[in-house]
Amino acid sequence: VDDEAIPLVYARNLLRGRGFVYTILEGRVEGYSDFLHVLWSTMLLAVARGAGFTHLFPLLAGKVVSLCAGVAIILLTAVALRRNGATLSGVAAALGFLALAGPLAVWSCSSLEAVPFALLVAAFAVTLLLDRRRITVLLGAAIVLERVDGLLYVAALLFAAWAAEPQRRRAVLREAWPITLVAAIFHGWRYVYFGSLLSAPMAAKVLYRFAGPGHAIMKGDAESYLGGFLHLYGMAATPVFAIAALVALRQAAGRLSVIALLLLGIYVGVVHDWMFGWRFVVVLLPLAAMVIGLAVSRAPRMAGAALAVVVVLWSALAAQRFLRTYLEDEQRPIFWADTHLGRAAWLAPYYDTYLAGRRLMHPGDRVADNQAGLLPYLLDLENIDDLGICSRFVAALPTTDVYFSAVGRYSPLTSEPVLHTAHAYLLYRDVQFVIARADLLWKANNDHVPDVILNGLFMRVAADPAAHTIIYRRTDKPADDYRRDPSAFTENVAHTTMLTHASIDGRRLATSALGPELPFLRERAESRSFSRNFQIDIGLPDDADVDALYVGRLASRLPCTLTLVLTGESGREVFRRTIAIRAGGASVLEPLGGPVRALTASLRLEAASEDRVTISDVRLVGQSRTLREYLRRTLRFPPP
Repeated sequence: VDDEAIPLVYARNLLRGRGFVYTILEGRVEGYSDFLHVLWSTMLLAVARGAGFTHLFPLLAGKVVSLCAGVAIILLTAVALRRNGATLSGVAAALGFLALAGPLAVWSCSSLEAVPFALLVAAFAVTLLLDRRRITVLLGAAIVLERVDGLLYVAALLFAAWAAEPQRRRAVLREAWPITLVAAIFHGWRYVYFGSLLSAPMAAKVLYRFAGPGHAIMKGDAESYLGGFLHLYGMAATPVFAIAALVALRQAAGRLSVIALLLLGIYVGVVHDWMFGWRFVVVLLPLAAMVIGLAVSRAPRMAGAALAVVVVLWSALAAQRFLRTYLEDEQRPIFWADTHLGRAAWLAPYYDTYLAGRRLMHPGDRVADNQAGLLPYLLDLENIDDLGICSRFVAALPTTDVYFSAVGRYSPLTSEPVLHTAHAYLLYRDVQFVIARADLLWKANNDHVPDVILNGLFMRVAADPAAHTIIYRRTDKPADDYRRDPSAFTENVAHTTMLTHASIDGRRLATSALGPELPFLRERAESRSFSRNFQIDIGLPDDADVDALYVGRLASRLPCTLTLVLTGESGREVFRRTIAIRAGGASVLEPLGGPVRALTASLRLEAASEDRVTISDVRLVGQSRTLREYLRRTLRFPPP
């Protein structure tokens, strides 16, 4: 429900004459992936305003449309199967599988574009088989406009149609060129309007999988995206479906479906989605149903009927597993069993946060909430999404000292005195409230939820009744430097993703060993113990400016010393400082007295031979040349 409201934030700004803007703080940002859906949301919001409906009307209307689209997918699949000679048993098997497929069911209850888009793709595939050029072109153009990656779906289906029936090559080309022209015009407009062909969600959530830094800290799923879906049907599902695909290859419709499934399955498996319910699988389901229906239709009459019964029962068991997974993972009620719960269930887990937030916040307030849809929409807030989904600045940040994930670029909110670049940006934009999930705060702050975060610049002021979400408000601690001095935007230039080389006591580490051998350079709770003196030498990114040394925790039984040495060009020493660590250990934040440009850094710890030293979360706080140039291009600061 949160992501459902993101297009409505854009819709409100469109109706205000601001254009395709998520927040006036950043201007034109393509923080959505569904252009037509934003226009549709704008129309729904205009209707709601004209008729005096509540702000929830567009969400409800979108659900009705998705449910109708889900029914239409089932009917369209039935028609396509009958036109291709499928038997009643084949149709029953295909529709049983499709109607009982969990992803189609759950996303048919959502106002996002998932099911309408799947309907467009399914209809496009059917018209390719029927050789209806005008309708095919219109559907292909709609697919291109509906999703930013729509052209990939069109290309996969056009190739599948050509491969399924090579004699129709000319017909496929006639259908392809006008769709390509529409795509060229649309993406050309996107580039001119937004200044980039890559939308913010693609830059924040997807790009790192193809062009991410080495040793990046990635938060991935325990199992693959498609593997998780197939797990619902059991281990036997894959070989059984493979056999069905081989049987279905005898017909053109089966060949088109199988080839498209392979191509789109690879893409969906790579891109995937973080939300429950395998949203991107919805597009694949009608194609899979076609394969099942055509394969069952090849069997003799009695065998086909038996196979249909098996497919329906098998799908029903998978539906039960899906339902159990939904209840366990989402901890949400099923609407038909709990209709009395109303908005609290419909908008959970955000409804209580909305009630707490509306007592503190007013329309136009500047906030930071990486659940970027529902609260900004309902409360009319100017929101900075620090995951980068709706923020151009965060999405394109060249910093790599973050967690890369399917939900965006995650920088943990902590009480530590050192800020990530994304959080410095919040202060640059004069954000007054930070809204954060309690479970993430708990993990990032050594199993507790802090009362203050970001170096004491934000103080806890509220939480929802279940303590699921915490609201922090800006304190009166000065933060003017972030608005006037670009050097206040810092990163960890010693993060393992940025090192050019590293060695311990002269032993050079292999690239693959940087993370395991130097876990304390990755800003995680991981630490490493040393039973003797040791020295770490690391290569920094070119032209790195180092401002401070930060050590989250250095624990030792006896007093010890920590020496930092920085060297510049030709190995010339440009900085040296020795810090005394008291017995028992301490945290260290040692400013260097100004930025020091360095190419390599050396950390030497000297302790008594009988002592054992544990070190965690070591950072060289500063700026790489890449970050300096990025700040100069994207932000405005007053003259020095």
